[in-house]
Order: sequence, then structure tokens, then C-alpha cells
Amino acid sequence: MIELVQKFIDNTISEEELITLKDWLVVPENKTLMEEYIKDDYNLNYSFLEPDTAASFVKIQQQINNNKPAKRIWPVVFKYAAVIILLVGFVYGIYMSGFLNIDNKLENQITLELPDGTIKPINVGKKVFFKINESNTQVKQEYTKLVYDQKEDENKKLVYNKLVVPYGERFQIQLSDGTIVFLNAGSSLRYPVAFNKPNNRKVYLQGEAYFDVAKNKKKPFFVETEKVNVTVLGTKFNVSTYANENNNSVVLQEGSVRVVSNNVVDNDSLTIVPGERVKLVNNKFIAEKVNVNKHIAWIDGSLLFINDEFKNIILELERHYNVKINNTNDALNNIRYTASFKKGETLESILELFTENTNFEFKIENKVVTLK
Repeated sequence: MIELVQKFIDNTISEEELITLKDWLVVPENKTLMEEYIKDDYNLNYSFLEPDTAASFVKIQQQINNNKPAKRIWPVVFKYAAVIILLVGFVYGIYMSGFLNIDNKLENQITLELPDGTIKPINVGKKVFFKINESNTQVKQEYTKLVYDQKEDENKKLVYNKLVVPYGERFQIQLSDGTIVFLNAGSSLRYPVAFNKPNNRKVYLQGEAYFDVAKNKKKPFFVETEKVNVTVLGTKFNVSTYANENNNSVVLQEGSVRVVSNNVVDNDSLTIVPGERVKLVNNKFIAEKVNVNKHIAWIDGSLLFINDEFKNIILELERHYNVKINNTNDALNNIRYTASFKKGETLESILELFTENTNFEFKIENKVVTLK
């Protein structure tokens, strides 16, 4: 890691090495080590200055501090002073600038948070194996899918991973029990690398996911969200809990599930059958028959709208294409549409189709869409 630190100082570090260095710095002790190394490197460079040039540099600093113009002795000390100023600036700015750029990149990248807090970027163009040291679990990445092969052991503690999927992306996980989870754009799932508890299997969801749960009557499967929890034994269902849509719903494709509200006062619950959706409205559940395909089309990258208001369609398009849509034409919000779009359809072609049915214009600039 010291070699990577030095490469960063020398500006010879690769993008992949830069991400590795950033992950290492998540641990506070590592940050301290890096700061000490930079200080040592600074002191070493300063010690190599010849006495006269060092004195000249100090004199320049004093003149600067006293707001007096420095004499033109820079040619003598420029080489060394530049190194020192660079290092001082690096110490001050490393956490304020250099690594913020990496964070910005990670905002638009699928990431896996490991048990020690390390953030591992997921490159969907690769097939790789890697280990999670805390549990000795081997994970296989097959492009847009992670597969966990850890055997359950009730004598071992639970160790969690958290997968975060940004707007514009989708991802799949095969959990250690064989359960398949599809994560939609703008979602995250926290889950054990192995279900070591003897009486249940529990995961934590933000956003939207489709679950194909492996059957195990002895160990029910629980999906916990901020406002609703779902209990199953083995089934296929979709859970949607996007905060910006005030939408908390469960759609059942196969099997049976019981949905429980997290509201302490009412603690409402409801069991639904295939083809039904249950929504949480004012802390009460409402069940209704739905077209299941509409709610799970996103799994293969498709979009299906059935009598949907345009204001809700906008939210789904934002997630699907990782854009910001500014609607300046309020008359569009409550217009309802029915339409389907296959995977690979461009946002521009979708909006053009809408304009054929409704009179409005749009402009796309740098991931910002304006409707008027």
C-alpha cells in the first residue's frame, strides 16, 4: 500500500490502483499510517536541501508571512520548494479533493460493502472469484450476478455484505441458500454471506427487488424494509419501497406471503395469494388484483406501463436511465398511459412516442431532461 501512496504522490497511479487505495483508507488506522508516511516523505525531501537553499526557503516563507515581496532567489530553490509545496498541499487536500473524485465515480457504479466497511466496486464486464476474509467465503461474480457458495454453520456468527445498485443499473445475487434476488436501479440489499441462524433467513431491502426464495420450511425467509416486512417459506414476489415515491407494496407471483406493517400502533398484517398486490396506505394494507408482469418487467430491462400517470412514469424513467427529469408542463402529470418498451430502447425514442400522443416537447442535455 505504501507503494500505491507513493505512486499517488508521483501521479503515476492507475485508476484501478486508486480505487484500491481508497478502499484501504476506509479503515481509520490506515488513514493514520498514510498521514505519517506523507509527513516522513516531506521531512526526507526537506532534509536533502543544501543549507543555503534551505535557509533561503525559510527566508522566503518568512517574507510571505510578513506580506513582503520575496527576492528573486527562486531559481536556486525552485526544484526543492516545488516538491515541498506539492506535498504540503497533498496532505491538506487529499481527503478534500483527490478521493472525492473516486466517490463521485462510485455513485454511478455497483458496489459491494464488505464486513470491515471496505467498498468494492463491481465491474459488470468481468467473471472473477474473490474471498471475504471475515468468513472465508468464496464469491463468484458472473458479470451481473454474484453467487455465494458458503455452507451454513450455526456455530459461526452472521457476517453481512451490502450490495448497492445505482440508477441506470440492475443486478442479481444468488444467496448462500440458493435464493435468487434481482435488485432494481436505485436499490440496496444487506444480507448474510451465510444464513447461520437456526430459525430464520433475514435480509434488509431499500428500493425494489424481486425474490425467488429457496424453500426451507424450517427456516422462514424474511425481507425487512423501513415500513413493511415480508415472511415466506418459498415463493416468488416483488417488493417495492422507493422512498421518493411513498410506495410500499408487495406483488406475489407464486406461493404465499404474509406482509406485516412496522407501525407499532396498528401492527397490521395481511396474507396474499398469487396475482395480488398489497399496498400500505395510511398504515393500513389494501390488497388488489394486478397484472404481475407490469411489476416485474424491469427484471429483464423492459418497461411496462398500464394506465399509469405520467408523473409516476417519470420516476421510473429516471431510475431506469439514470437521468434527472424536470417537468415544467404540469398538465402532463395526471395523463395516463399504457405502453411497453423492450430492453435496449433509448430514452429519446420513448419520449418521442409519448409526444406522438400528447403535445409536449423535450430536451436532453448531460443526463438532464426538460419537458415543456
